[in-house]
Amino acid sequence: MNSGSPSSSPATSPSVKRGSFRRALLIVAAPVLVIAACALGLIIGVPWLVERELQRYADASPGRSAQIERVSINPFTLSLEVAGAEVRDARARYSLAASRIGLKLNVATLRERRLIVDTLSIEQPRLSYVLPSTIELPNARLDLIRINSLEVSDGEWQLVASTPSGERELSLSRISITAGGLDGRVADPDVPNAQGLFAVRAFDAGGAGLDLDGSLGHGFTRASGRITITGLDIANASSWLGPQFVALSPSGSLDLSGDYVLTSEYDRHAFGAIDARVELRDLRLEPAARLITTTPLVTGSVSATLEHTENEITWHARMQASDARFDLVDERISTPTRFAFSGVAAEFVAGSAEPGRAIDIEGTLLDGGAVSLTVAGPATELNDSSAIKFELQQVPATTLAPYAIQSLGRALAAGHVDLKLDSSLGGERVDGTVEITATELVFDDVRVNAEPSLEELPLELVAALLEDPRGVIEVSLPLASSAERSVGRALTEALRARVASIAAAPFEELGPLVGRDGDSLGAVPFEPAAAGLNDRGLETVNALGNILRERPALGLSVLGGFDPTRDRDALARQQIELHVLLATAGPSAQARPEPVDFASPRVQDVIDEFAGERLRPARVMAIGSRFDFNGDGEVDAPWRMEFYRALVDALAADEEIAGGALARLGRFRAQSIANALAESGISMERIELGLGDVAVGTVNREVNIPIGVQVPSR
Repeated sequence: MNSGSPSSSPATSPSVKRGSFRRALLIVAAPVLVIAACALGLIIGVPWLVERELQRYADASPGRSAQIERVSINPFTLSLEVAGAEVRDARARYSLAASRIGLKLNVATLRERRLIVDTLSIEQPRLSYVLPSTIELPNARLDLIRINSLEVSDGEWQLVASTPSGERELSLSRISITAGGLDGRVADPDVPNAQGLFAVRAFDAGGAGLDLDGSLGHGFTRASGRITITGLDIANASSWLGPQFVALSPSGSLDLSGDYVLTSEYDRHAFGAIDARVELRDLRLEPAARLITTTPLVTGSVSATLEHTENEITWHARMQASDARFDLVDERISTPTRFAFSGVAAEFVAGSAEPGRAIDIEGTLLDGGAVSLTVAGPATELNDSSAIKFELQQVPATTLAPYAIQSLGRALAAGHVDLKLDSSLGGERVDGTVEITATELVFDDVRVNAEPSLEELPLELVAALLEDPRGVIEVSLPLASSAERSVGRALTEALRARVASIAAAPFEELGPLVGRDGDSLGAVPFEPAAAGLNDRGLETVNALGNILRERPALGLSVLGGFDPTRDRDALARQQIELHVLLATAGPSAQARPEPVDFASPRVQDVIDEFAGERLRPARVMAIGSRFDFNGDGEVDAPWRMEFYRALVDALAADEEIAGGALARLGRFRAQSIANALAESGISMERIELGLGDVAVGTVNREVNIPIGVQVPSR
């Protein structure tokens, strides 16, 4: 038995333990070192890469600048934070900045070999953009980006458009955006629900709110959803619709809600809203100085498109409203006048790419009657030509009384008016036509206009000259004015000129009714010394009777007239011939004296006797010398009869006629005209016979009795 051998296994060598620990430490430390090295690489490399790419972008074009205050990354959570980022381009005139950008990468980035972001948050982004310009940001392939969650807070966006007439600005603030499922890859049509969802909230400088929500298709090229605008200040927005809208001095607020579609491809971006509901509150327009239109509420629909391509923005809009109510206050006249319209249907069409703009309005006046208005013209410059069509139907004349006072100096007391105006405005000119139809029109008795030129306008007479048997007055007027760009002024000038021309030459207006020249109706012809109508006179009187039947409110004035020379000579000759007939009359009575027979020896003897008693011998011889007559020759020779006619003329020249004979002749003639009119069915109440002696002349050896027009006393 070996008592010196140990009773247990020998102890582990210390050197062996140290070797095992080192191996374990290396196994643990190697991955840690790798991770630490990668983390350090990310911490150092990512900021360097970001800054390098921004610097390369800035160096690519003069005027560009790019800066970042700080870039940091957490390699363990794959979270990146960028603070104080800003990109500017002085030549392209835009800037983009954000106080903080944070994103968290998804580990699937390595597997899919593209940037996949779990969350992306942007704080206080600022985008400023001046048109026309092109924003060129660092190149990025959108199909290599997927963002699972996006949040933008407290953003600002400013757009400034430079135009020949100045700059227009549109700005949004307090912008917030939330979105999810945004994928830059084009959607696979076989993949259902390949849409990202988003919501946008913003406010403009006037406090109006903008809400967009909807879906964004994969590929970031199309978005659709719902748009809501509340409290938009129309005055601020009007400058973007062109100078012609600014000229309307619009005010009020607009609410809009509807569906939209937004597309963005390459250098073309388009926005469209179809049949969106719109509400205009407290709308006020001033289409002309001191002509104000207001309405508490207008509801309708609007369709609009807005497209940006190659540094140019084009737009088109159509708005329709129905059953609206408008108040129109005209402060241009001495007593401001208010018109209330109900049931108004309006359509407004305009666009920067359109050849013109169009406004169509139809409505009903609360006081009675209907109105329609159409305005069309270029949508670019205010002074370009515009076409205006305005129509009134069955409007009570009293409604238009203030305008009648301003235009004609008299108010309208009764009746109805239709008006059709078709005019064009070009530069400072107004051209066009207006058709006025008035029914049973009555003027107020009081003249209220202080213009001297209006005091003498015979409005009742002109109305009677135009009013047909139905009580209707129809007038067509040309509009032409270069003194003032005002349709109302052109209409006033045309009315006054038309009234004055009708009053100055009434028969020029009446002649076409009976197919006669106006000059042939202003007088009735009579034979000298005759009180009865001849054929020509009767023809004229019949024409006047037909005119009075066509113009039942019109009357005539007939002045008894005579020619002091021709009628006196004719009356004197009649007296001489009567003496001759009495001296040669036989024993049997005659119903009517026969004309003097100058070939009769008996007649010649009587004339010789009268001539011997009343004419000096020298005068008789002088008359005979004209005919080479010495008392001999054939009794019935023609020259012998002319000699005795000449003797009768000489006797008539010296004959005295009874006092008042010419005046009586004139009155008899006037009475003959009145009697002929009465026989044709014209009431004698419409005929006024003039008093006093009126001397008139002759035309074509006939005495013309003047005829005047008047309004019969009622």
